[in-house]
Amino acid sequence: MKARLLRVAGGVQARLREWDEAAVCYRDAIDALDELLQVAPDHPEARLSKAMLLSAWAGLGVGPVSPAFSPRQPGDPEAALARHAEVLVAFDAALAGFDEVRSQQQGPEQGPERGTDRGPDRARAAFWKAIELRNLGDLQRSLSRRRAALQSYRAAVRLLDEVVAEAPRQRSERGRTLQRAGEVARELGRAAEAAWAYERGIADLVAPNLPGGYDDLARGTMSIHLGELYLAASRLEEARAYLQEGLEVLMVATGIAEDDQLIRDRVINRGKNLLHG
Repeated sequence: MKARLLRVAGGVQARLREWDEAAVCYRDAIDALDELLQVAPDHPEARLSKAMLLSAWAGLGVGPVSPAFSPRQPGDPEAALARHAEVLVAFDAALAGFDEVRSQQQGPEQGPERGTDRGPDRARAAFWKAIELRNLGDLQRSLSRRRAALQSYRAAVRLLDEVVAEAPRQRSERGRTLQRAGEVARELGRAAEAAWAYERGIADLVAPNLPGGYDDLARGTMSIHLGELYLAASRLEEARAYLQEGLEVLMVATGIAEDDQLIRDRVINRGKNLLHG
């Protein structure tokens, strides 16, 4: 409970951009969890809480990040990268803990199928590790470390594949992560991988009952960029279809912050030039 209260306090300080005060709250919360883990070292929820606190600490100093990719760097990028590495180790420990609990609950009599249904607790841990990997990829991308960023985004997508199998509502998060993977792959000249990521991402975000706003921004942007890739490959009919679809989605997208509306307008202009130029 102490750790939970300190995490809330740290979140308030972070929203106020009081980075040092937030870091103190997170550090004290982690210390409290370490005390608990000394008594109960296999406590999976405590492991997961520690990983999530470390992730919040690693993200301090970048300001409020919009759901559209807007690169922001902390004051000390190398220290942030080292902290993200520590976070991933903590998430691995949490996932291992949930695997142990699941194995003990099922027992050896379950046979070869044991462990195929990993349960909601492990899926929750996998989801937050995927978000951490995406955050790490964003930081690496902002530092122009595109190959490392692509590796992080790929790993996040693999985890989200597991998560979506348990919780289909998380397709939106996978779609946005696939957009980032596609963007970096395109920047690295990996056209085939970029197209694959865009196609999967669009399929995730076109699903019914998903909110609009930033999902529409991601979907429309992917459609425009996929259309551009198809134009370069002389797949003209598919290119026109995706460009038209992207423009239709972006032009009616609402619920986007003013700064990100500029991003949307630039993509719309690019799509129009490609379609009519």
